[in-house]
Amino acid sequence: YNTHNKKKATSNVVYALCTHPGHHAAYDSFGGYCYVNHAAMAAKLLQRRVCILDIDYHCGNGSASIFEDDHNDGCDGHDHAMIKVISIHCHPDYEYPFHSGFEAGDDQEASSTTTKSSTLHLPLLPGTTWESSYKQALERAMDEIEAFGAEALVLSMGLDTLQGDPCAIRRAGFRLTADDYVKMGKVIGQKLSRSESTIPVLVIQEGGYKMDQVPKAAADVLMGIAKAGAD
Repeated sequence: YNTHNKKKATSNVVYALCTHPGHHAAYDSFGGYCYVNHAAMAAKLLQRRVCILDIDYHCGNGSASIFEDDHNDGCDGHDHAMIKVISIHCHPDYEYPFHSGFEAGDDQEASSTTTKSSTLHLPLLPGTTWESSYKQALERAMDEIEAFGAEALVLSMGLDTLQGDPCAIRRAGFRLTADDYVKMGKVIGQKLSRSESTIPVLVIQEGGYKMDQVPKAAADVLMGIAKAGAD
C-alpha cells in the first residue's frame, strides 16, 4: 500500500492472511508454531516510524525482542524509522510464553511508556472482558501510538481472545464476545483518524482457533477500522 502518498490512497487498511502466525519468532529462536515474523519484516520494510500493535491473546515476545534495542536511528540516519512494539496479552504469570510480557516496573522485564522506549507490554488477567479492562488497555495503547507519532501501524491481529478459544481456554482465556470485535476496530480506527493524515494500517493475522467464529471476528475488526476512519 502507498505509504508515501497516504492521502491519495483509496484505502488505508490492508489485510494479510499469513500461515503460520509469526509474532513469537525472534532473530535467533522460534516458538508457538511461529517460524517467520511477518509483522517485524513488514515494519522493517516500511522504513518509517512504525508501531506494531499486537492484540493476540499471547504476548508478541518475538516482535518485542527483535526491536527491544531499537532506540536509535533507522538505516537512513533519521529517527522516523524507529519501531515500537505494544502488546496486549494475557499476563505471562498465567500463559505462554511465561518469561516475557511483564508490565513496566516488574523485576522480570523492563518496559516504558516513553516515546524513546521500543516496547510496551499491557498484560491482562485471565477472564478479561471488553468492559472489565480490555477496552481500557486498547485505548491506552492507541494513545501511546499517537504520542509516539507513528506514520504506519502494523496490527498483529490474534483472535484467540474470543471466549472459548480452544488454545486459550486451557488456562481460562479471555472472554471477548463476537460483538466486541467491531468495537475493537472502531477504537483503533477512531484513534487513528485523529491524526492530521491517514495512517496506513497493515493487519497481519496471528492466532485464533475458534474456527466457526474467527472469519467473522476478523472481518468485524477490519470493517470497524475502515468505517471509523471514514466517519
